Amino acid sequence: EQLQQHNIVDLMHPDDRAAILSRIARVQAGERTPLQAVRLLRLDGQEVAVEATAAPVIYDGERAVQVILRDITLRRQAEESVKKSEARFRLLSETAGRLLAAQDPQELINDLCRGVMEHLDCQAFFNFMVDEPSRRLRLNTCAGIPEEEIPGIEWLDYGAAVCGCVARDRARIVAEDILRTPDARTDLVRSYGIQAYCCHPLKAGDRLFGTLSFGTR
Repeated sequence: EQLQQHNIVDLMHPDDRAAILSRIARVQAGERTPLQAVRLLRLDGQEVAVEATAAPVIYDGERAVQVILRDITLRRQAEESVKKSEARFRLLSETAGRLLAAQDPQELINDLCRGVMEHLDCQAFFNFMVDEPSRRLRLNTCAGIPEEEIPGIEWLDYGAAVCGCVARDRARIVAEDILRTPDARTDLVRSYGIQAYCCHPLKAGDRLFGTLSFGTR
């Protein structure tokens, strides 16, 4: 009740609030709790990760709870950075191993790209391959768009949309704010609700094989 009166409960993250109050109640009953990582909310609403420990004390003749908080935001960020780096290394290692062992690497593209899409937290990818006789791009595989839309992008001219421009210029294109930045090249991916998009040329020396792109909503 006293916590409620001082609005301290409002500073506890809603998802952690019940657990924190439960621990405080156990401490009030005389239990000493170990360190625990919890989330608090600053007055501006920003989430802060803290390490909390609580112990029962006698204050002014009354039983009370002493809580010590230590900001571990930077440590959490460093841990997340390490996890992402390790995940990226595993993905690169597994991808390279599978491609080198495959008789027909092109058949693995769909599976591999889905793994990359999940790692990048993207919702769509497109892989176009060069069709030498027609001098156009042919859709090899994709994900993240409605099935009925796929036949409409089965073929792409050089210079058309983002992938066609990448194939023509043999240079990557990164579009970071598609929904609010008018650009005729991004009209197609904008129609799929994609907000940011990156397309790379697939090359070996001077030879262009196709394009590979990922997008996020």
